[in-house]
Amino acid sequence: MGRPCRYQCRDQYQERRRNAGVRAWRPRGYPVGEASTPARRLTATRRESLRPPGRGGVQQSLDRQGRQTSGDTTALFEKFSKDFFDLIVVDECHRGSAKDNSNWRKILDHFDSAVKIGLTATPISEKDADTYEYFGRPVYEYSLRNGIDDGFLAPYRVRRVNINIDVEGWEPQPGQLDNYGNLIPEREYNQPDFEKTMLIKERTEVAAQYLTDLLHETGRMNKTVVFCVDSDHASRMRIALHNLNRDLSRQYGGDYVVRVTSRDGDPGLAHLDEFKKVDSDAPVIAVTSRLLSTGVDMPMVRNVVIFRPIGSTTEFKQIVGRGTRLFPDKDKFSFDIIDFVYATRKFNDPEFDGPPVRRYEVKIDDDGHAVENAEDDLTDEHSHVAEPHVDYEEQEGGILDPAEEMSDDELISTLTTRARKYYVDGQDVFIWNDTLYVMDDDSGRPKMIEYRVFAGDRVRKLNLSPMELRGQWARAGSRSTILRTLEEQGVDFKVLAEQMSDHDADPLDLLLAAAWEFPAMTRRERARRVRREHREFLESFAEDAREILELILDKYIEHGPVELRPTVLTLPPLRDLGSPSELAVRFGGGEKLREILDRLGEHVYDAA
Repeated sequence: MGRPCRYQCRDQYQERRRNAGVRAWRPRGYPVGEASTPARRLTATRRESLRPPGRGGVQQSLDRQGRQTSGDTTALFEKFSKDFFDLIVVDECHRGSAKDNSNWRKILDHFDSAVKIGLTATPISEKDADTYEYFGRPVYEYSLRNGIDDGFLAPYRVRRVNINIDVEGWEPQPGQLDNYGNLIPEREYNQPDFEKTMLIKERTEVAAQYLTDLLHETGRMNKTVVFCVDSDHASRMRIALHNLNRDLSRQYGGDYVVRVTSRDGDPGLAHLDEFKKVDSDAPVIAVTSRLLSTGVDMPMVRNVVIFRPIGSTTEFKQIVGRGTRLFPDKDKFSFDIIDFVYATRKFNDPEFDGPPVRRYEVKIDDDGHAVENAEDDLTDEHSHVAEPHVDYEEQEGGILDPAEEMSDDELISTLTTRARKYYVDGQDVFIWNDTLYVMDDDSGRPKMIEYRVFAGDRVRKLNLSPMELRGQWARAGSRSTILRTLEEQGVDFKVLAEQMSDHDADPLDLLLAAAWEFPAMTRRERARRVRREHREFLESFAEDAREILELILDKYIEHGPVELRPTVLTLPPLRDLGSPSELAVRFGGGEKLREILDRLGEHVYDAA
């Protein structure tokens, strides 16, 4: 529940706070200094009780702080008149305020005359928690798909990664003991058991290795959030990622990968503050359990990794939302969801921004080829949204039934193991297969499609012939426009090179191959053709200028067309030869240099 609507300007409000001597908010009609003002009737001891906690909200304060007074069991909100507030704004109104028996609902019901406005990105409709029943039909809706289609939110790709024991299950040998000498109950352990009751070291290490390999392919400095089962699991995942990335961990003082959970206190929050900054290099990987699933703005997150089962569509939406921020200033136009636990089946939930779509899983043969598509049945799961954590007090009466919030598999796991955790290592664990999904234009949902087909379709929508594309690609200005357009539509050239298994090809060749099945050429081959077929062009320059062009071709071989522009003069080894302005003089000035680099680009790309 947000603060009540302020009718006065900020200066008047601050003046009232100083005069009243308390941090209470009051609507128009309660002039400061009159005895009728609730805050003025408070004793000096109780004035402080109206201060909201530093990270809390008015609801928690009104509900519990009145009870801290000795001998007074009346909740603080009950000491305010029912018509004290004219307007109440409830942010994240799918939480406690939507539940029939929640403390938050009691506060709202007390102020029954106030107009109540509920805001949420994830409304719910359940037996005892119904956003729509309490707040009525939405007066305005804007879905995730709307935001992506309108260019306000980033589109996403989904990588579903299957680990063999998650697919097949794991059974202990008869009489097998865990690492601490505990007898492991003989039964089959499945995904809901892992990291809760059965902790297999290699499972976490295999997932960490996959993620590390992926970052090597797509960008090791890409901000990444990893959602684990609990703080213990997050700690083991952090250690595994740290060990696999020791070079960057040393470079950033151990902060390349950090754990951010409720157990980490102020140090964890300090890591979070740095992680959220768009201009900070580290931390790069934040490993958490639930702390970062909502209410945290992280514009530079490019990878959302889900490594714990998610039963709630609402929570799934919140986790996906960690990556949906666009940040064009840093070329962030899309993001990846890496799903180890099949959580992205929630995209098929009818509540997820539209009707369900078909999802196809791929069976992989021994050679790694897709041999069969099978439509997967959609299942409906019970979802549960908990109220934010607040302090509690012990009361008599009532029965806590933890089974109400468990799936059948989770309940079986709990009953058979009695909440004991078993630690095992030395097991044969490996990636079963991984599948890449992209957003389908018609449905707005993830759909398994070969990435080169997806990229080729985006290229053809540029309405350029192969010759026109090659001509515009040769010039730095128009090439930049094409790159930006494709990136905004979700084409990632590192992913495309990975999927096409061709990391040495020029991005243009990847596009031509994806869209029109042209044979790809390596960057080295293109540079060799320039030196062989356009020797006259190179030799038309003085020796000191030709030296620069030769170095630029070498940089192109190493890094691609990003080096075929004047900014290459600021990079080694060219910067060792002089300042950009000094080097440009060798070509007759900056404008002449740009023309010559465009001509060099034309020669690089004139080969079919």
